[in-house]
Amino acid sequence: MQPLLSIRRVPIQVNVTTTRAQLQHSTELPRPEVSRQPGRSEIRTQPALVNMDSFEMRASMGLRSPRRSIEEFAQTGRVAAGEATRNFAEQGNAVVDSHGRGNPIPDMIRSRVLTTAETVMAFIPNVPTQMWIEGGGIEFDFSPDRLNYDWSRIRSRPEVEFVPGEVNFEITQHPELVIEYLGSPRYVPPSADPNYEPIP
Repeated sequence: MQPLLSIRRVPIQVNVTTTRAQLQHSTELPRPEVSRQPGRSEIRTQPALVNMDSFEMRASMGLRSPRRSIEEFAQTGRVAAGEATRNFAEQGNAVVDSHGRGNPIPDMIRSRVLTTAETVMAFIPNVPTQMWIEGGGIEFDFSPDRLNYDWSRIRSRPEVEFVPGEVNFEITQHPELVIEYLGSPRYVPPSADPNYEPIP
C-alpha cells in the first residue's frame, strides 16, 4: 500500500551582507593666513636757493633807485652848498684883506676859469654782485613690504571619525513544510464518485 501523504520541508534562505568598519581621518596641510602690507617710498627734495644782490653793483654803474638817487643828490647839494659858502667866505676874506695890495677879483676869476672839470664815464661795475647760497637737501622715507602670518586658525589635531561595520540579514526564503495528499479523493456519499461501481 502506498503512502497517502507526502511531507516535504523547504529550508530557510538568508542572504548576509557585511560592511567593514572604517576609521576616517582628514588631514589638512597647514596654511596660515597671509596678509601683505605694501611698502612705500617717499622722496622729498628741497632745491638749493641762490640769492643774488646786485643793488650795489648797479649803483656803481650809475643805475640807482629813485630813493637812493634823491639821497645822493641831497648829499651832493649839501656838499656843494658847503663849498660855495666856503668859496664866498674865502673871496670875502680876500677882498677884505686886499687893502693896499691891488684888486683880487681878477685872480679869483682866473682861478675859476682855469678850474678843470673831470668827467668820468663808468659802465663797468666796480662792486661785485653779492651772492649766497641756501643749501637744499633730499630726504628719503622708505618702508619695505611686510608679510603677516596668522597661525591661530590652524587645527593642531586631525579630525578622526570612526564608522562602525554593518551586518545585514535578508531572508530570501522562509522555511516551509509542504504536506501533499497522494491518495484519491473520498466522496461522500460514495455514489458521487464518477468511477463509482455499486457492489453487487
